[in-house]
Amino acid sequence: MKILILPGLGRTANELSLFCERAFQALGHETDSAVYNDRRVSARLPWLKGAEAVYSRRRLFRLIATSSPDFILAVKVDLLGGEAVRAIRQTFGVPMANYWIDDPYSLGVSTELSPHYDIFFTNARQCLDAHRDAGASNPRFLSFGYDPGTHRALALTPAEQERYCSDLCFSGTITPQRLRVLERLAGFDLKIWSPPIVTILGDDYQTNTRAVPASSPAYTKFTGEPVWGEQMVRVFNASKIVLNLHTHDAATMRDFEAPACGAFLLSDYVGELENQYHVGEEIACFRSDDEAVEMASMFLGDAERRTAIAKAGYRRVVDNYSYEARMREALVALEEIVR
Repeated sequence: MKILILPGLGRTANELSLFCERAFQALGHETDSAVYNDRRVSARLPWLKGAEAVYSRRRLFRLIATSSPDFILAVKVDLLGGEAVRAIRQTFGVPMANYWIDDPYSLGVSTELSPHYDIFFTNARQCLDAHRDAGASNPRFLSFGYDPGTHRALALTPAEQERYCSDLCFSGTITPQRLRVLERLAGFDLKIWSPPIVTILGDDYQTNTRAVPASSPAYTKFTGEPVWGEQMVRVFNASKIVLNLHTHDAATMRDFEAPACGAFLLSDYVGELENQYHVGEEIACFRSDDEAVEMASMFLGDAERRTAIAKAGYRRVVDNYSYEARMREALVALEEIVR
């Protein structure tokens, strides 16, 4: 089978698209990929918006005609509107799916898109009914995973260990809720791999930012730099505890990437984690800021138990949650609609 992958804009969508592409290739499929962006120029020169939209759509149609895919997977693509999706399906007779990774935060956006695809994969199980109510014919739940070529245990050099090590680490965008928890944990040896900027999430991807005040207990814990890919993997390998702090009630990429590196994951509780792990045996979860402090202290003082849970979490992820496994799920959904 030949699969065309359309990455959405942004580093996360591009990274996930690469993981999906590698997974399909490992499963024996041929792949091609191309970013659809009809705002590359018009974002700076608005008067070119119409012309760029026409050009970008024609370019995409030429690519599909040349590539002749059997399946098109868009990964967090929101710029390709419903009319264009329908036109592709009608013109080329190829099934299309969107792997959406921002529910429930962006449910208002995703429910506008989902009715136009043959399959709409959402990262949030509880959003399936909302997509059905919006008119989606085949919404499916598809969670995240790990990429074996990226997320793995590493033997760090002494210099790397010194640079990246800490008792606790957090990597990700800083929201007010996350900052609150991190401030409670500031008494520990904590590294926050992010610029000291707070992002306030609004509707329809609208965000505002403000600086973390120097008076914040967590201010001196910021490294000033985000980490991605190999650098993030080194951070996870060097840290005794990897923190994950959710912004909504849905599992995130970190929930699988950290255990795949052999790291001990301490997360705030979201219900989906119960479906993916034996909580308390493979990962640890807290339900309040006070419990976060208590559990961090407890697990830092019990290396044997921390290591046992990390090993069990690693086994769970490696045995079940590779992106190959996730893409098999996607292909099963595809087979069901093309029979």
